Amino acid sequence: MKWGTFSLSQIPDLSKVPETFETDFEQFQLAEEIGFDTIWIAEHLFSTYGVVTSTQVLAAAIARATKTIRIGMSVVVLPFNHPLRTASDFALVDILSKGRLLFGAGRAYQPHEFVGLGIPMEKSREMYEEALDVILRAWTNDTITHDGEFWKIPQPTQVLPKPVQQPH
Repeated sequence: MKWGTFSLSQIPDLSKVPETFETDFEQFQLAEEIGFDTIWIAEHLFSTYGVVTSTQVLAAAIARATKTIRIGMSVVVLPFNHPLRTASDFALVDILSKGRLLFGAGRAYQPHEFVGLGIPMEKSREMYEEALDVILRAWTNDTITHDGEFWKIPQPTQVLPKPVQQPH
């Protein structure tokens, strides 16, 4: 049996954001100490439902605060960022964690997040599929070009760093 812990970082009282993150890190370190296998973190925008706006930033901090526990994304919202940036950022997290990253990707479900970013929610499936294809190719190819509906990479681009985990 494997055990994991999940943090949504739901913080209704915004005056307690620093303390809540401190408590989250204590929970993550305790989970590792008692033998849990994974930490899972979520990404949300524009509400107290979850205040982690960048799972890559939080995952990098967790990577440096822990040594053995795997760090899972639940999830990285692909339509909200350029896929080359996502590929590079999470490859760096994989390196900082010495290969402990569990990259979970999704397309989001809360309308206010799409409205806030000016992204059409009805295109989220297509954006997700295109972004995931670009990310996987960025991690596994020396260079990448792409001429998609949502993102263009017209010149061969070397995406660095590459993840520690192989194939990705």
